Amino acid sequence: MFSPALPDYLAMDPTRLLPDTQYPVWNGGQQRWVIPGLQAAEPYKSAFDDKSGAVLSVFGARGTEVLVKERPLSLSDYGFFALSGAFGCSVTHSLVIPLDVVKTRLQAEPSRYDGLVSGAIQISKDEGVLSLLAGWEPTLLGYLWYGITVYPGYEFFKRLYLSLIPNESLRVLLVLLAGATATVFACFGVCPAEACRIRMVTDKEMRNCSLLQVVQRISRDEGVGVLFDGLGTLLVRQVLFGMMKFLVFDYFADFVFDLMPALAEKTETQLLVSFVSGAVAGLSSSIISQPADTILTRMNQKQGRAFFLETGREILEEQGAQGFFAGLGSRSLWAACIISGQFFLYDAGSSGVDCAMQCRPAVVDVFLC
Repeated sequence: MFSPALPDYLAMDPTRLLPDTQYPVWNGGQQRWVIPGLQAAEPYKSAFDDKSGAVLSVFGARGTEVLVKERPLSLSDYGFFALSGAFGCSVTHSLVIPLDVVKTRLQAEPSRYDGLVSGAIQISKDEGVLSLLAGWEPTLLGYLWYGITVYPGYEFFKRLYLSLIPNESLRVLLVLLAGATATVFACFGVCPAEACRIRMVTDKEMRNCSLLQVVQRISRDEGVGVLFDGLGTLLVRQVLFGMMKFLVFDYFADFVFDLMPALAEKTETQLLVSFVSGAVAGLSSSIISQPADTILTRMNQKQGRAFFLETGREILEEQGAQGFFAGLGSRSLWAACIISGQFFLYDAGSSGVDCAMQCRPAVVDVFLC
């Protein structure tokens, strides 16, 4: 009778040794394959490879941890990320434009408005309800660009940095760096849009103008460069916001899944975790980046050129340190709403190409009677 050589035996599928009535099934809670009704084989006390740390089993050396590997992403995957990001950002930012208008007015005229609710009521009473939608055009276009660039950019740079520096102790720094890098590219499109939005919200002469009219007027009267005056401040605000957003989202979501692994088994619960994690990330990011946002609003409110340090000094002299946090309540609510919505819509779209989650572990644990 022909008997295969040892290498041939080792190359065979070990599940062929099992009876036909018993087969491995995927356990989402344990994140591994198990065979119902069988107990795990207890390794001998000496059945460890001291050099590799592997468990020695009847099938040969076996790793002590499941093998996890993310599949490489194609150009079409990144394109899908861009579409998901564009949809998520444009929709969520458009839905909270009234909050953004009130927040901007609170920062621009802190002595005129008492708070979020009273400010919204006063603006509606003085200027009409539609005034709460001021600046909707630059908001839509600016964050359409933001979603197209920042989400695929983050996925790309995170994978790039983690592959170049495969050190788990540096993972937090690399995730922060990936978020910052992607945000820098996004800011070049957001900056002129944000400058126009603030003018349309705070300048009485521009509130009834279209976006094209505002761009033409600013370019003619003050020069095109004014649209990019706030780029440095915007970079500070958005980089801080983006770094915290992606970091808090990733780690809070991982914390929830580690605490309750069953939530990772269904798409519906995964999206729920994305929504909650996004809200926490948005709240954290708004607090960290609030001073830069206040300075940016004051800079774009001015006629002509404005500078970061000079504007910050003015706010400090006029209102004290608390002046940098004017409108924090409305902005925190605004950020929690849009970031939770963004990650929910983004992950809902990304799940269509199965890229949001890691591939299933490529290992079968050994179970014996």
